Amino acid sequence: MGTYKRSSKGIVDEKGNIVKSFMIPSNDVQGQVSMEFNSENDVSIISSEAEKEPILEESGLPASIEKNEMTLWDEAEFYDNFEDNAKEALQMLLSVQSNENPNKKGGEDIGFRCDSIIFKNRQQYSVTENTIFDIITGYISSYPDNKSYKIYIKDIAKYIGYNDKNYIYRVFKKDFDKLKKKPLLIEIPGKEEGADPMEIQWWLLFDYNSAEDCKKKGMNDNAHIVIVPTPFFKILTLSSTIMHGAHYSIEISSSIKGKYARNLYYILESRKNYKAYPNAMPGVFTLTLDELRELVDYPTTYRPTDVRRRILDEARDEINNIPNTDIQFDYELLKTGKSFTGVRFMIKNILKLKEQEINAIEEKDSRDTVVVGILKGFGFSDKDIDQIYEDYVKTDCNIQQLTTFLSKTFSNEKVKHKASYLCKLMENGLYSENDESASVPSKKNVFVNFEQRENDYDEMERALLGKSI
Repeated sequence: MGTYKRSSKGIVDEKGNIVKSFMIPSNDVQGQVSMEFNSENDVSIISSEAEKEPILEESGLPASIEKNEMTLWDEAEFYDNFEDNAKEALQMLLSVQSNENPNKKGGEDIGFRCDSIIFKNRQQYSVTENTIFDIITGYISSYPDNKSYKIYIKDIAKYIGYNDKNYIYRVFKKDFDKLKKKPLLIEIPGKEEGADPMEIQWWLLFDYNSAEDCKKKGMNDNAHIVIVPTPFFKILTLSSTIMHGAHYSIEISSSIKGKYARNLYYILESRKNYKAYPNAMPGVFTLTLDELRELVDYPTTYRPTDVRRRILDEARDEINNIPNTDIQFDYELLKTGKSFTGVRFMIKNILKLKEQEINAIEEKDSRDTVVVGILKGFGFSDKDIDQIYEDYVKTDCNIQQLTTFLSKTFSNEKVKHKASYLCKLMENGLYSENDESASVPSKKNVFVNFEQRENDYDEMERALLGKSI
């Protein structure tokens, strides 16, 4: 493919010649971009943050979403432009990454499927075909500069799921031959509803060489596959962090043996951070039963009870119980009138929850050790200390004020729940010493209008040293 780099003039090749003179989005941009077939039927990469001139109605108001998404289908023009546009988009992607710094991190053990493959590709694969496809995407996305990819079967046999080495090679060869015959079936916007998807070849060369084949060719080599991907497939595979999609461990994906569960897993991985609106709970989305059937490919004869039992329940049991999985999910069937018409999925992002727990621990460890030490010295439990410290920070309290509140708390024999009483004192301030009947501190301006007693620190010191006051 050659090496392409960004410059102020656009894309330049390894000799410095300008390949394309347009502005390339920085790799540091936070927003994602998507691949589209535009109204001229060009394959293009559109930035989600790019400023687009809005389409307006005659009234001057923005046109509807439906009108914005309308395209005209010109089959001849699409075919004429497809190869050039795919190469141009690929040059753009190669200009922002390299083998030393690919967009997708994690190496060949991490697979990536952009949403175009998950939601637009109507091709269905067996479990082993899906595993081989995952392995290929993992290698291509890890080494974007390569023109061809050589993958040894011994290096990927662990993903095939059998102990018998000879059987692994037979299964791999069988499913390799089936996968080789399956083009991508991509839905193209602008074609009439119900039209067959476009068949797009995803490899230029795709070959399997057994150890015996290598020996016959005079090669001292192990069994392997070689793939030279098409520019279009490299666009889909190298678009990690640029186009939205699913990143996942191939070890985990290959351990899912149910065909429906595997297909659903890719959807869930792609949608684990999805938000229906800005402040919505992440990972919650809905599919109609028709959409689910199209994506997961279950029989049209399945009733909603079959979908629940044979698809959703089985997938939930398998995915949720995978060791070291990064997601789990639950679901509920949705009704329209008396009929079940959709499914709401709720994804639990395990890694994000663990990250939040780690952040909470780090935040807890960063607490003022003097304050924590004082509270421990007064015999508060860890749970009470967590609550007291939270209120200590929230009320902008300081150690001098805290010692005063502690002295007041422990000098009042009527106080049974000292942690709650202390928190109320920090929130409201000291109440009047003359009001002996007061059971709850009166509301005052926080930490003002009280007189600091001179012997507070002496009492505190004696309490910390375990001496009687």
